[in-house]
Formats: sequence, structure tokens, C-alpha cells
Amino acid sequence: ILAFAFFSISNVTIQKNNKAIIDDFIKTINDKKCLVMNVKDIDVIKLKRATRKAMSKYYTNASLLDNNGMVTRESTQKFKEMFEEESKLLSDITQNTYNMNSDDYASMVFEFFTNTGVVFTLSNPMINKVYENEGYYFTEVEVIKTVNNYLNNKMVMEKCKKGRQLKLVITFRSTIYDIENSLIQNIK
Repeated sequence: ILAFAFFSISNVTIQKNNKAIIDDFIKTINDKKCLVMNVKDIDVIKLKRATRKAMSKYYTNASLLDNNGMVTRESTQKFKEMFEEESKLLSDITQNTYNMNSDDYASMVFEFFTNTGVVFTLSNPMINKVYENEGYYFTEVEVIKTVNNYLNNKMVMEKCKKGRQLKLVITFRSTIYDIENSLIQNIK
């Protein structure tokens, strides 16, 4: 029990220190080479701001830990609220990566990572593309996600000190009427 209490306290301490890490990460988002297609300049500015806000939210909630350093039903719900209903994401928490929906991902983390959450960092963020299609705006962000824990093929959690690096593209979608609220459409 003592080790469990220490681990939970460590998770809370790490999570509180993440605010500064996340703020620094958001400042590094590169949008200089962003390809823009069929979007007004004023909307591009709003979309980039919304994307930074959504990336901050993702970095904050993607561990699926609550304020007490545990994965709970509430923290999994917060995670799922960042995604569109039919969204797909790359399973970065399994030894062999594959696409899954956000509900299955959250359930897997809840079942197998309750005391740790997903231990990860994000780096090298770049907004690659902003475009409009059929009344929706899309923003694509390329990022490196380094994951330090995962399930092996026997469904046993393993830790990886160096971490497994995955180059991801996160696609956010928002309506032309509500640019400021972007949801994740997919993570590939």
C-alpha cells in the first residue's frame, strides 16, 4: 500500500509540473510552413489559435490521469470528449500499433494503466495544413509522441525508459461557425 500511495503522489506531482511543460510545448508549435487551402486569413489565425488550445488539452488529458494521479471513469470521459464520435486513433499503448476508436483506447487505459496512465511526452509539433472541406475546417498537426509504457503482446504492461517514438499526424476538425472548438478527427 505504501508503494501505491507513493506512486499516486508521484503521479500528481508530475502532472502538476506538466503545466509548465505543456506551456513550453505550445510555444514551440511551428506553423511557418503551413499549407493553407480555401481558408480566409482571419480564419487561419483563429484555427491556429484553436489548434494550440486543442493540443494543450490533448497534452493535458492524454495520460488519462485525474487530479489524484489515477485513471478514473471521469478522466477517461474527459479524454473521450476531445474526439469526434467516429474518430480513429493509433494505439500507441500496445506493442503492435493499430487503429482503434477513442472509447476502446480509454477502456484499455482504464483497465491496464489505472495506476500509471499513459506516460508520454510530445515534441517537434508542426501545423502542416489548414483547409476547408464541405463546411468544416481541418488542421493537421505533425508531432512526435514518445510513449514510456505500453502493453506487450501478452497484455502485460511494460516500461521503456527511452520511450517508443511515434511520428503522428493529429487532424482537428471544427465547423466554419464554431472555429474555436476543434475536436480530434483522427490520429495516424
